[in-house]
Amino acid sequence: MTISEKIKEKKARIAAAQERIGKEQEKISKYRRELETLESLEVKAMLKEIDMAAALGSRCIAATALGLEKIDRDDFEKYTDNYRRILEYGESVGVRPLLEVWGTGALNKLSDAARIALGTGHPKASMLLDFYHLYRGDNSFESLYLINGAELPIFHINDYPAIPVRTKLSDSDRVYPGDGICPFDKALPLLYETGFRGALSLELFNPNYWTGQSVKRALEIGYDKVLTVITRSMSETCI
Repeated sequence: MTISEKIKEKKARIAAAQERIGKEQEKISKYRRELETLESLEVKAMLKEIDMAAALGSRCIAATALGLEKIDRDDFEKYTDNYRRILEYGESVGVRPLLEVWGTGALNKLSDAARIALGTGHPKASMLLDFYHLYRGDNSFESLYLINGAELPIFHINDYPAIPVRTKLSDSDRVYPGDGICPFDKALPLLYETGFRGALSLELFNPNYWTGQSVKRALEIGYDKVLTVITRSMSETCI
């Protein structure tokens, strides 16, 4: 094969490769457009839920990362823009959307949630935290020192067992406060020191608690368990 023929062959291969790249780029652009459409629909669904909350007289609502498979480190600006849009709408109807950390979801790190919330620059930006989800997501309770607890209207309280291991825990494994291994004696005073004066809301998805007993009895047990944990964990000067 002559040099001219080799050059012609290389040019042909380059042209073919460019054509393949062009087709792949078209596919990528299409997928991105489809993704943006889906994400827009998720935001719109959240806005509808905010309307429902407003109609019920609720002052807060959980804003989750439902549908997001993983956090893309290059997309924090987009996450922030979406949350800001939700916050602005919520403010217009008197409902405060709280960015919720899920230990088993994409937004399982306190640091990521804080970055998104801070990035909005919105005065109503805040987070909805949970003792179980912080543990399940391998977050340190000491990290709460960096949070202004006075801006947390609600904190989900629950407990978790030693078995199964942290990485195998599911929502249904959550137990009443005091029945697991959560270090409330450290976590609750720490939370108080950050300025938290909001509501401790009991959140459990353990099927054992709603089978074999009445709802009223489950609520009574839950109330007593939460009160006992608070009393034991907090000093008299903090209560």
